[in-house]
Amino acid sequence: MHFATPDPAAELEMSAYEHNRSRTLCALILAQIRSSDHKAIPFSSYMNLALYAPEYGYYTSAGKIIGAGGDFITAPEMGDMFGNLLATKIADSCAQFERPPTLYEFGAGNGTLAVQILKELNRRSVEINNYEIIEVSPMLKGFQQSTISRTEHQISQKFKWRTNLPESGIEGIVIANEVVDAMPVELFCKTQGQFGQGFVVEADSGFGLEYRSSVRPDFRKSLSALNLQDVDDGYYSELHCQGESWLRTLAEMMNSGSILIADYGFPEREYYHHDRNQGTLVCHRRHRLLYDPFSYVGCQDITAHVNFSGLARAAAESGMEVNGFTNLGNFVVDIGMIGGILDKVAEESVHYATQLDKLSSPNEMGEIFKVMELTKNFDSSGLGFNLSDRTHRLGVVD
Repeated sequence: MHFATPDPAAELEMSAYEHNRSRTLCALILAQIRSSDHKAIPFSSYMNLALYAPEYGYYTSAGKIIGAGGDFITAPEMGDMFGNLLATKIADSCAQFERPPTLYEFGAGNGTLAVQILKELNRRSVEINNYEIIEVSPMLKGFQQSTISRTEHQISQKFKWRTNLPESGIEGIVIANEVVDAMPVELFCKTQGQFGQGFVVEADSGFGLEYRSSVRPDFRKSLSALNLQDVDDGYYSELHCQGESWLRTLAEMMNSGSILIADYGFPEREYYHHDRNQGTLVCHRRHRLLYDPFSYVGCQDITAHVNFSGLARAAAESGMEVNGFTNLGNFVVDIGMIGGILDKVAEESVHYATQLDKLSSPNEMGEIFKVMELTKNFDSSGLGFNLSDRTHRLGVVD
């Protein structure tokens, strides 16, 4: 995510519509807390409701959330360079299929990236079967359809929507750009030598957070894989149980093809470094970085960085392999040199050079944003990862 320069005078206060929607959502969450056996729900359940509750969640009813007039800006909204880079990588992979593959994109935002990819593939005369968007939000589906309807028929006719993956399995390429960071996470904290799971409880001011012992097998499995016994009391962070479960399901449904994951995050050793002892959970509202997930309920984004090692481990357990892992800066340069994209910086506008800087500079997205390709029964090239493949840093693959 990238942020527009905020207006110092911009108000973060909610509108009357937002207040009403947020109050209804808070009442829904409180009802679940009060009806639970221990008067508490896991933080992941709270986050899921705050983001995805039908009619009231952030991603299901918040209106415009992406772009200068929303809460944050994603790489495709800055221009077409990122989309062209991914399209170059996808075109290279398409050549390995016996027949035109289907492309699947999870959480396609406003539909901007999908259009950019398909336009570039069309320019390169690369054939695909369909471009299927997996979207659970009716609101975002509407934005996507509006964006795609403005493209030429040759491109728009390729798009289809679904709320889940095909039961017959996947043969093609899956795209997940800034998807995993929006999946609900579990919180944990070390107190008096023991790790507790974060639970949301009712409090005088609305909601509070308590750390309690957990018997959930997915929580214990993910936590035990981190080997954090020597961290100090007070250390807290996140576990990506849902993201890892999502990838296992996706990998098991993959017959042949690849998954391209692009997101903010780290390998495990960096993510859970002793000095990063306050986790990565943050909120976004009107291009401001906030840190209280219990404020602006349903009216702010809640996100956490991705543990790419955990995803790689989940993939390996489900029969997939890591074909490459690197930061965005290296990915941009590696593909740009081959695809001729970098040549356009000299030929075209200052705007294109600005995109290159934001995507490749370590001070912008170049270092903290990562790209990983997973494959199954598919021989993908190293395009994008030849310059600097950091797969060894994941610590879970040979």
